[in-house]
Amino acid sequence: NQSAKREFIYAKDAALALLYAVNYEAKAGTFNIGNGEALTNQEVAEQINKAFENTGNIIVKDIEEKQIQSSYMTSDKACMELGFEAKYSFYEAVKEIYREMQNV
Repeated sequence: NQSAKREFIYAKDAALALLYAVNYEAKAGTFNIGNGEALTNQEVAEQINKAFENTGNIIVKDIEEKQIQSSYMTSDKACMELGFEAKYSFYEAVKEIYREMQNV
């Protein structure tokens, strides 16, 4: 589906959220953790290509459109109660992964 969006979170931000949760005084609660940025599959591909400095290699095929809904949740409660906000956008996370892979 070209229009369905998903939210992603970088592992470093997920680890940071766990630290915030461990230090949460109430010691209870359920929190959605995300970066607040929802992307389509094509947007994901475009941002990965940009981060990895690739061009012209995304091929979008006309396929039967399925009714897939967007799937993401608000992280407002984590922000308000834990003080957590993701530090990385999807692009920033992928760019950092690319830089770190160059040293491998």
